[in-house]
Amino acid sequence: MAKPVGLPMVADDGSTNLAELLERLEQSDDPNAREAGRRWAEALKRPDRRVADAFGIEPSRDRRDRILRNLAGEGSLRKQASTILQKARRYRPHPADRVIGGERGLLWQLYRIGSLDLSERLIRRILGGRQAYLA
Repeated sequence: MAKPVGLPMVADDGSTNLAELLERLEQSDDPNAREAGRRWAEALKRPDRRVADAFGIEPSRDRRDRILRNLAGEGSLRKQASTILQKARRYRPHPADRVIGGERGLLWQLYRIGSLDLSERLIRRILGGRQAYLA
């Protein structure tokens, strides 16, 4: 892995810097560490990109919105939002739910990103395609 351009090897205070850490990751025996180092190096090549884009991850807001749309079902926005709220209030998280598909799997994902306690109004805004300002 090439060292990111513009990163000094030693910080002013003598601490380990990012370029040195990337080099250590590249030389690691752990394939996950090597992959992390590769992703960091790629992200540093394009500092103008958003974090989620740079690391190839889906932002939690986009994931939350997608999950809510999958849980919504049919009917008016008010009915869809009410249905989602009822499901979320009844749901009790269990680690096994992360591998279960369907509704329980979707509710587990909402729980993991901290979005089980949304208001009915916010859910309606998300389902209606309006800009929802809360993360």
